[in-house]
Amino acid sequence: MPVFGPAKWDSAQYGVGATVTWSFAEGALGGLPSGYTSMTPIAAGYRALVQAAFDAWEAVSNIDFVWVADASSVDIRIGDAPIDGRPGPGEGSTLATARFWYSGGEMRVAQVYFDVDAYDRDNFYSTAVHEIGHALGLEHTSIQNAVMYPQITSANRAGTLTADDINGVQTLYGAKAAAGSAGTISVLQASFEHVLRVNPVTAPATLILSDGAVVPNPMKAFADLLPGLAAQVDSGAISLAAARAQIADWAGSTTSVANLAYDFFTGRTPTASGLDFLINSADNAGDLNDPYYARFNIENRYINFAVNLGKLGEGRADFADDYGGLNLRQATDKAYEQIFGIDATDAKVTALLTSARVAYFASYGGDGQNGTGTKAAMVGWLLAEAQKADAGPYVTANNRFLIDLAQDGLAQFNVHLPTAYGSAAMTDGSGTLETHTELYWSNPMLDLELDQNVGSQAQPWGVVRNQVFEHAELV
Repeated sequence: MPVFGPAKWDSAQYGVGATVTWSFAEGALGGLPSGYTSMTPIAAGYRALVQAAFDAWEAVSNIDFVWVADASSVDIRIGDAPIDGRPGPGEGSTLATARFWYSGGEMRVAQVYFDVDAYDRDNFYSTAVHEIGHALGLEHTSIQNAVMYPQITSANRAGTLTADDINGVQTLYGAKAAAGSAGTISVLQASFEHVLRVNPVTAPATLILSDGAVVPNPMKAFADLLPGLAAQVDSGAISLAAARAQIADWAGSTTSVANLAYDFFTGRTPTASGLDFLINSADNAGDLNDPYYARFNIENRYINFAVNLGKLGEGRADFADDYGGLNLRQATDKAYEQIFGIDATDAKVTALLTSARVAYFASYGGDGQNGTGTKAAMVGWLLAEAQKADAGPYVTANNRFLIDLAQDGLAQFNVHLPTAYGSAAMTDGSGTLETHTELYWSNPMLDLELDQNVGSQAQPWGVVRNQVFEHAELV
């Protein structure tokens, strides 16, 4: 019987798929949870085995693994670290460790690292499959031929997923989408409504601007793409989780505008009803799906929200406290670090604040080059750039919120995104990380197999796997 851990990716609900990013650790990074082990790059000759291990789990479940460049925002990072060195004759050895941090039943970040001093070439692939299984939410099973059994044995050393392993991962994430699966379009439409707060069936195809011009309704245009997206899921070209991630990406000019701007200026995202009012409400003639905003490009949508909140609205007091005493250059430096999660060099700030851009911010702000409105406009522009680049703690956390929302229409509203949905925020006083450790040792004499080269003499199998499996909960 498969055994499940306390969390899974993208949604705590069993049977719901996920899109999970992973990378090879290329060096030390900042912005990671307390207790995160620093990793070094994995040996080049073993990287294809790691890729194959991810592919094995993806082939049997509704998980879309996406290999990306290394960054602190990556879901699962793979690398090396010193653990307990090479074992002596007849001793066990820790070949790898899997760790993850979670909150509310959902994974936030995970790492898998192999002992840099004790690579086991013969069993590396099976170890990688086993540890990735832990990083997906599976714990140890009692089925001895299963990959998730706590020892390498002659029955599981090939790393081939058994019925027990497959049953476990499909319980967590669902089966891989089959060609011709029914109901995909209706599921995607539900996700579309949840994320973009608009009904694709009733949405008008065009919007009429105040000057009488007729323009396409971008939300309706996205709705028209749904059948093609559903067809890709039905054919197996992409997973349902990946399709939902695409829908979330379409929210960049609507839901994300409200979420990111409100969170930056007020410290919280809107409530569910507030988000509906801001994005698609019959009672709000200036919502993000109305003609007023149809004329705005994505940058101006964020800038407009930012000036309204930071200069005129409910975020003005906090913004004045934090940024009022700064000139535009100082404010840009501070906002860049807050939004992108990294320091801006003097050269970077200079490149950002071109004379034309400063004049544009000032025209929106309406209160001079160093005025509150101008600085708020600058923040709005940086939020738009972070959204377009898919970078920084706010955008990373907002992406997770959108995927959460796309699964079933339920998510955490009226929260600070980097705290509720971010991984780096776990170390910023948002709670105590309680680490749970499961340590188990393999007995090297328990698994004997026939050595064909020496007749009937039974030989010890050599290095065996002793792994540490850790996970931490934000409590």
